[in-house]
Amino acid sequence: MSEQIKLSIIIPTYNAEPYLTELLDCLAGQMREGVEVIVIDDGSEKKVISKYTGWLRIIRQKNRGAGAARNKGIDKAKGEYISFIDADDLVSEKYIDSILEKCEHTFDVCEMSWKSLNNQGIQFDYKLKGETDRLPNCSSCMRVFRREYIGDTRFTE
Repeated sequence: MSEQIKLSIIIPTYNAEPYLTELLDCLAGQMREGVEVIVIDDGSEKKVISKYTGWLRIIRQKNRGAGAARNKGIDKAKGEYISFIDADDLVSEKYIDSILEKCEHTFDVCEMSWKSLNNQGIQFDYKLKGETDRLPNCSSCMRVFRREYIGDTRFTE
């Protein structure tokens, strides 16, 4: 029987290798059972290679932009929850634990940021009431979405 994936972290990247390496090093110390990281190499000039295996998948595609890379990640993700981090972002050393702790509750969208993690003001209880209900900030970065909430919705390519 295969492992149940609770959280998929999707990282689109294009020619951001030094930043991506630092981000993956940060995530490596946090990895837990039930978490996967998917890097979508969006046609970088130098193919993305990493020393990490097991929890990390690298998928290469022709350069089509961040939206297409995120969409590919969604399609390949196995997690009940999906998080997006840009390759040039860094996360707190408690990023994954904070998400998994909040996943014990049901939410549609969880906002994560350095400020929210440091102040423990993580907003995780968003329950959208319908198609016209909107989030206060439209960025997908540093957010966690319930897969069921994403459904068939995809980023503009």
